[in-house]
Amino acid sequence: MTKTALDASGKFEAELARRGVAYVRDAEGNYVLSLDGFEVRISLANLERNVQRDGDAAAVERFVADVLTSLAPEPSWERARAHLFFAAESSELDLGDAIHFEVTPEVQRCLTLTNADESRITFVTPQMCADWGVDVGTALRAAEENQARLLQDVELEVTDIDGEPLGMVAVGSPYKASTVFASTFRALVEPMMGWPVLVVIPCRDFIYVMRNDSPIVGRVGGVVVEEFQRSGYPITTEVLRVSSDGIEALGRFAP
Repeated sequence: MTKTALDASGKFEAELARRGVAYVRDAEGNYVLSLDGFEVRISLANLERNVQRDGDAAAVERFVADVLTSLAPEPSWERARAHLFFAAESSELDLGDAIHFEVTPEVQRCLTLTNADESRITFVTPQMCADWGVDVGTALRAAEENQARLLQDVELEVTDIDGEPLGMVAVGSPYKASTVFASTFRALVEPMMGWPVLVVIPCRDFIYVMRNDSPIVGRVGGVVVEEFQRSGYPITTEVLRVSSDGIEALGRFAP
């Protein structure tokens, strides 16, 4: 285990102790937390990868806060509806009965619930919708409206690569890659990139946008693979075309 991983584990345990939360380690090394009659099993694998990638020591404290928040009851529909979004996730992620749709062989679009600061993502199930007193269609429409607002007042950041534009979406959110699902995505990218466009979304918080016939696609492969391998929330190394007909995979970079 690396020094960063050891530090993450130590900080995690220290933060639990500070908050008076009891825990044990299971045979696989996961943490089993007990609080007010609730029990939750936690792996630090994703946290350790992100701490190593970002060098953000405060991420451990935020992670513990999010875990404890997750033990609280789900919000009412009136509170939840503004925090429903679609998330791009790897198709390797087993979502059980959570509401999700295949986008490409490696990407799925998932209905999620987040909190006010978008630090926690919960996959929404039909039972959660029933508990809110709404049908799945109503929840999906709420997510579509919220997704569109993700790009409100956002401008595409463009850098020049040997005369060819490379776009980045200036959204500080775990839904950055998921902006491809927004109905407002075309309006964001078309003025600078034309339409359709090519995108890569190796992990939740990363997206590159390129022109449909861009000659620099192959040049971003190294960055795409590195982000995919280093992130705690990898999605895909596929090159995606986003058009009026939807999203399709044109190929992929080999990790």
